Amino acid sequence: MIHRISALKIISNFISFIRRKVFGILVKEREVIDMWTSRDLYNSIFVFIFSLVFCGLAQAGRIIYVDDDANGTNDGTSWQNAFVNLQDALAEAFSSSASYPAQIRVAGGIYKPDRGVYQNLGKRKNSFWLRNYVSIVGGYAGLSALDPNNDPDSRDVRLYRTILSGDLSGNDIEYDGSNPDKYYLSLADNSYHVITGSDVNETALLDGVTITAGYANWSGADNDTWYGAG
Repeated sequence: MIHRISALKIISNFISFIRRKVFGILVKEREVIDMWTSRDLYNSIFVFIFSLVFCGLAQAGRIIYVDDDANGTNDGTSWQNAFVNLQDALAEAFSSSASYPAQIRVAGGIYKPDRGVYQNLGKRKNSFWLRNYVSIVGGYAGLSALDPNNDPDSRDVRLYRTILSGDLSGNDIEYDGSNPDKYYLSLADNSYHVITGSDVNETALLDGVTITAGYANWSGADNDTWYGAG
């Protein structure tokens, strides 16, 4: 809160400075501009600058960290104390006390939708749900030893692959064309949908991740599990 107040004070001083300069130039040059027109221009510039600053602050939001290599307090407040499961970070971002927007930074690793405090292990209907004003951004080094500079905020989506996997049991096999029954049997306990995005807009962002091993094979009354394994 102290940092945000300080930032707002600096921004306020900057905007006041710009306002004085703009108005001063208009008076000094004595251009043939009606006083009310000058005032309108002056206010328009002020509104424009304020809008840019406000949007910048809004985009910054708060950051929640996820790293399956973390061994800290598991509260998402830093890389050292990152959530080890993406579902727990989403639960934090979706909580009633959450502030928006939120960015969830996910280190390279494998994350499954049935892992987390509020999840049921092996439940195929579990899914990573997208939400407005929440960004899931993968490809971070996190606490990985791969980064030569030991910078957890280093980002390379190819080097630090963030994989959202529906292979809940870790038993999927590669299909070589020789035994399709065995292949499909290995998928039988996979997530129906790895990712679910319903009733969201462009503020629900998913970037820098690999989505794999969803298997929407259910043929019962719940047609949501028929298609779109994701």
